[in-house]
Amino acid sequence: MTECYCEAAFLSKFLDERSKCIYNDDEITLWCNFKSLFFKHISAVDNISDIDELFKGDKEKLTLWQKKRYSEEGIKEKQIDDFNFATINPHTVFLLSNTQKCKQLEEEYGMLFISNETKKENAEILFGYEQSAISVIPNGNYSNYLFLSSFQHPCNAIIVNDAYLLSEKDKTYDDNLIAILDLLLPKKLNKTIFQLLILSGDGVKNIDVNHKYSLIKSRIDKLRTYKIELKIITKKAHHNRDIITNYLRINAKHKFTLFIEKKAATSDDLTVHNFIGKGSEMAVVKDRKEDYKKIEKDTQNIGTQIVVMPKEQNGIISNRLLQ
Repeated sequence: MTECYCEAAFLSKFLDERSKCIYNDDEITLWCNFKSLFFKHISAVDNISDIDELFKGDKEKLTLWQKKRYSEEGIKEKQIDDFNFATINPHTVFLLSNTQKCKQLEEEYGMLFISNETKKENAEILFGYEQSAISVIPNGNYSNYLFLSSFQHPCNAIIVNDAYLLSEKDKTYDDNLIAILDLLLPKKLNKTIFQLLILSGDGVKNIDVNHKYSLIKSRIDKLRTYKIELKIITKKAHHNRDIITNYLRINAKHKFTLFIEKKAATSDDLTVHNFIGKGSEMAVVKDRKEDYKKIEKDTQNIGTQIVVMPKEQNGIISNRLLQ
């Protein structure tokens, strides 16, 4: 599910950095994490022969590299400007040598573009949130979702699965769903449309889905200047409450509507997982995505109990996280 693209210039400088962090445990851990990301998930580079040359004097790394290069999937050779970001794997991590180029591409496409100089600031998104737990209780430490601000990261799509979300009162959205999105959405997305999919409820029941769609759409359109596509399906995928982005999964035990009138109205435990490079968590996300994809494909055939907004999106896979 995860893929990695790397420039030879990034790798050359990265390999040289190993000798400089020999006495710093944090630096060694950071270096080893990026090394593991490269050898486990590398799928494309800008110059295969240059990277062959970089590994010539290191038997261990050369063996790992050749194992990937000559595997069934192989290693593609392409330049960063050759990518079609409309169809690319949304969980791809890019390792580039130019920091300014990374910033530009991140603001254009909402994905992780990391340079040698920005490895440390991006490491937490990739490696640091292995089951980072937050407990919300009435009269506790939290009165809003501001604690999620530290988890903001480049992304271009989000899936929200919460069975109770559409049945919540209208006045609760600003302090909960909209607040969460405001904290997670990138500030800029210059060349990509952001895609938001909400799965909630079991059929229509007494919910005015058209009203809920209009309400939520009007709120999220005010959050950013770029276009945000919203799709709502009145069907929960499973009992778990999850928010999935390109690089993180946020899980709530009960529901995401926790705050009313600036205070915690209920108790819940939220857990933030990064799944890039983590086998067990990647398996969870893959399983969730298969459930969501099946629901999107089957919406035309389930029957009148399922409502899709906007209606023309019936049966269409519209969220790039599910492509």
